[in-house]
Amino acid sequence: MKNILEQTYIMRKWAFVSTFICLLSACHTKDPKPTGITADIRDSIYFYSKELYLWTTQLPDRNSFLPLTYPSGEAVINKVRTYSPLNGKGQHEDRFSFVMHQTDWDNIEAGTEADFGVGFKLASSTDLRINYAYAQSSAGKQGVTRGWRVLHINGVEGSAKNAAALNSALAQNTVTIGFQKPDGTQQSLTLHTDAYQTNPVLSHKILTVGNRKVGYVLFNTFLGNTAVQELQTTFNEFKAQDINELVVDLRYNGGGRTDIMESFANLLVPANALGKVMYKMQWNDKYASENRTITFANTPSGFNFSRIVFITTRGTASASELLINSLRPYMNVKLIGDTTVGKPVGFPVVPIQMSKSNPAENYVVAAVAFKNVNADNYGDYYDGLPVDKAVADDLTKDFGDPEEACLRQALTYLETGNMRIGSEGQSARISAAEARELRAANQQLDHSRKGLYYQMR
Repeated sequence: MKNILEQTYIMRKWAFVSTFICLLSACHTKDPKPTGITADIRDSIYFYSKELYLWTTQLPDRNSFLPLTYPSGEAVINKVRTYSPLNGKGQHEDRFSFVMHQTDWDNIEAGTEADFGVGFKLASSTDLRINYAYAQSSAGKQGVTRGWRVLHINGVEGSAKNAAALNSALAQNTVTIGFQKPDGTQQSLTLHTDAYQTNPVLSHKILTVGNRKVGYVLFNTFLGNTAVQELQTTFNEFKAQDINELVVDLRYNGGGRTDIMESFANLLVPANALGKVMYKMQWNDKYASENRTITFANTPSGFNFSRIVFITTRGTASASELLINSLRPYMNVKLIGDTTVGKPVGFPVVPIQMSKSNPAENYVVAAVAFKNVNADNYGDYYDGLPVDKAVADDLTKDFGDPEEACLRQALTYLETGNMRIGSEGQSARISAAEARELRAANQQLDHSRKGLYYQMR
């Protein structure tokens, strides 16, 4: 299994990189050489967007768009988004195209963060919790884990009404946070925005349900240099323990690289899908030569799951959704938690060199350039993938705890084959207005650097 995973990852990674090189070197019959484009970053962002954008026919020409009239590169890409169609919620289907400094992107892709190393999420309007922590971060090294209650940050009470003040406090490089642990004891810690390597597999366990062994894995990002190795190690352990069932927790996974997703998918797919279509990548008409059909590996992974349960939330997006959608034609896939973001599209991340002497002045631009569909040609989930069972994210329990609400429901389903109708937990108790308030406040409190990339707003 080790060789299968590593070989698939390496092969797809280089194919992915080669596509970018091909695009940048104009190896198409269409010559993308710009006319009238200046050295200004705003012009460059417009040019690459006009070339690659999935909805390029909707983008006006440069003389009508006037990129140099916008105050920044970010403003240009935000305007580009508005030329995409509207989804069923009245949102533009493109909420994802972005531009950022090259150094920031390099760190994100490598899984090197420079934040506090934890996620903050409101369980209710007066209950702020830690929803995850990376082991090598400032928080992780001091023992902070999921479920700790945040009483105050720099003296500001942890509540929805203080979201703006908390947001300002978290924008600093150092914060002092008062915690209450699950055992009721309190502790004050100072956290720093130190650089650290993420550990995408935040938790994995083997649980017993009846006479079945259930593997549980929380995979938090499809980015990072260690992602494939961590998956490999986890599934080697699952194989050694001869698990029968699987729960994949993607509740905070906003996506990342498709080559890592493909490696993961090859571990999960049953034998009847070997060598068959995983997904298809569809570019705009100008770049139709880049259309690709990606297939599952021909070599069995050693597992033969007939069903998988995924735990999802409104933070589950992109490669996470692609993984779920790619498996659906071949196996019984169930979703528990909340509807996903709705990102069936992707992009090449194109470098724009503005300065040879100062790398900090260089950028990358990523304009939505292709749509992904599965073997059944389905990919229109711009409104998100709906769940089979709505269950609130139980922030009072750690990952892998069989009493955590989402995992408890997953285990119940795997044991009985049934799900009770209706929603469970907090989502069944709070009003729609409070849910909207919490969602808006939680978005403000996302201070991970990858939040710049996911752009789930």
